[in-house]
Amino acid sequence: MLGLFKKKEKKLNAFARGTLVPLENVNDPVFSEKMMGDGFAIQLTDNAIYAPIDATISMIAETKHAIGFTDKDGIEFIIHVGLETVNLKGQGFHPLVKVGDQVTQGTKLLEVDTKFMKTQGIDLITPCVITNYQIHPFTFVNTTNTVEPKDCILTFSK
Repeated sequence: MLGLFKKKEKKLNAFARGTLVPLENVNDPVFSEKMMGDGFAIQLTDNAIYAPIDATISMIAETKHAIGFTDKDGIEFIIHVGLETVNLKGQGFHPLVKVGDQVTQGTKLLEVDTKFMKTQGIDLITPCVITNYQIHPFTFVNTTNTVEPKDCILTFSK
């Protein structure tokens, strides 16, 4: 009976395979100084980006390097693949979704040509930023080094 009144936590999973990195350690002040919001980053070791939560695709950058999401509770976040990738003008990115699509946690969203990125000298550290974290506070629950898309990284209290 007491379980009826317990708050449920919403989980945000890793969006890729790789190494979990604190946002403060991303070598770009827009992310490390949390100018866009708070979150975490993953140093990619694979070429796929997955939906970290059930959500609606709200934005895909014209240059295909960033995807924005909004979940049913209004949590807004962005996955920004790599640093300085806007300069590639879409080369090396293959979106598998479009704006307005409803995705579920684990849906493959984007393929990244990691070999091409390496030839361009791109750092594939990839931030995930919750842009409205002030009204959707979260708690980190994962501090492991290596993550997979099924791994929970943080939770939001409902």
